[in-house]
Amino acid sequence: MADVGGDASRLALVRALVPKIPLILSTAVYNTFSLTPQSKKWDNRTAVITTIIRSFLAADPPWPISRQQAFSLQDPGIKPNTWISRTKLDVRLQDAQRLRQEVWRVIDALGVYNSGIAEKDMPDVLPVEAEWTGNRQNRTGKITGTEAERYENLMKDVGSNVTILYFHGGAYYMMDPSTHRITTRLLSHLTSGRALSVRYRLAPQHPFPAPLLDALVAYLSLLSPAPSSPHSPTPASQIVFAGDSAGGGLALSLLQLLLHLNRQYTTLPFNGQTFSPIPLPAGVAVHSPWIDLSQSLPSCAQNLDWDYLPPPHDSHLHEIPGCKVWPPPTGVRNSVITPSVESMAHPLASPVLCAAGAWSGLGPTKVFLLVGEELLTDESLVVGRAVERDNPGGEVVRVSLYEGRPHCFAMLDPGGKFARRAMGEWAEFMRGAVDGRAQEMGARRVKVPGEEVETMRIEDMIGVDMGEVRELIMARLAHLKRREEDWVREQREQLVRAKL
Repeated sequence: MADVGGDASRLALVRALVPKIPLILSTAVYNTFSLTPQSKKWDNRTAVITTIIRSFLAADPPWPISRQQAFSLQDPGIKPNTWISRTKLDVRLQDAQRLRQEVWRVIDALGVYNSGIAEKDMPDVLPVEAEWTGNRQNRTGKITGTEAERYENLMKDVGSNVTILYFHGGAYYMMDPSTHRITTRLLSHLTSGRALSVRYRLAPQHPFPAPLLDALVAYLSLLSPAPSSPHSPTPASQIVFAGDSAGGGLALSLLQLLLHLNRQYTTLPFNGQTFSPIPLPAGVAVHSPWIDLSQSLPSCAQNLDWDYLPPPHDSHLHEIPGCKVWPPPTGVRNSVITPSVESMAHPLASPVLCAAGAWSGLGPTKVFLLVGEELLTDESLVVGRAVERDNPGGEVVRVSLYEGRPHCFAMLDPGGKFARRAMGEWAEFMRGAVDGRAQEMGARRVKVPGEEVETMRIEDMIGVDMGEVRELIMARLAHLKRREEDWVREQREQLVRAKL
């Protein structure tokens, strides 16, 4: 298989980095001589990578959404160590209609505070594109053949029962499986398994709950594949949901959806099989998941020094130039990824808002949350504590927090010592979940620079009172709603003045 798009993607990266050379050099010098607060926790690699990403995200003026999306979707090509087999996960029309109806029932039932959506606004359930990814052991020779033949060759290099259902990050409106091949290949290698990386529909063209519908189709397609699929049915006990950032949030939302479908005693037909209840996966293992779309919790302000993610900003979306895909015809500018500000509070969009008891009934399913000292730290800790609280007496959740590490740190610098350690821990959890091995649960903090591990209780790591979480988020969303109304009024007044 040719390195499709690889040359163009590398050339674009070089062009983008050349103007950053002075920034790279100054960052390395300042960090080497301990001239910044971050020097006590960062090596030069972390300092340079974090600073460069931060500079791109702080572009002034900001790029239109369509340009950000197009730039992020450049295919970096396929490396010689990677198997890729593209596939389409088909779904029968009658099954698609049933899925749409049953998912809407859950969304409607959970839609407190006007966060639900009307049934007429539910997106259709459609076939889903995905990539099978695996580690290629024999890296010589040109890869040829059909997608089905490439899948057969991929399977020859699989040495375990682990199947990773992977959801890429990118704030729900950027990136796709091609941008995450390094991660899915490495996880496949470390688990000796395979990964099905999902090309879910992106916002703003396809806002919530379109990605969740695609995630459900992908999971059911593993359990009961269409006749056109190259793979055989995969037992739920061999599947682990995984993802990073928005994809990590999507993995947890999918788990929530399955739990609620089962509580409603839903019967789901799919590709000739009927599921009632729907079997749960062996585990969910996510890295830096985005599970509070409002970004309301204290770590969003307290951890700015250690992260490249920009802080929540009231007027950020109002400063982004309009384009062909955004803002929507309604003119609403306070949400790119949900139909409205209110729908950001839906627990299937922001799982941090799940009610008490929502995570109960996991059975043998294990949950792993891998985070840095980043803006999204608190939401992972809150969900980890909620999972622990809703499953008393069960060893079901592990949280690993790495000091001084930014968002998705394990994926940014695969050669760094903390990234290698975290990737190994991530993969080992997946393999342990599938193998049914006993694993250490609870919380651990990995300190820098010596990698000492401190075992703690999850509740002792949380920077916010559990009872305040909903209050903080709803206050933030109310503020965003008022800000949106003020902006609309200002625009109307400008139009009136322009006509005078």
